[in-house]
Amino acid sequence: MAGLLAFPNKITSTAPLYFRLPRSKLYVGVYAAAFTVGTIGTFTGLFHIIMGKPAA
Repeated sequence: MAGLLAFPNKITSTAPLYFRLPRSKLYVGVYAAAFTVGTIGTFTGLFHIIMGKPAA
């Protein structure tokens, strides 16, 4: 059984798994940008709901 598990570690990259694939930096960047825009939009909407229109 030990012969099946005794393989040498051949990993040469130290980058995180989500950065190892091709174009992964592009995908992560687009996701981060969309997440940022969505978060800013959510908090802007909450701010407008909370503050509301001033009473006339």
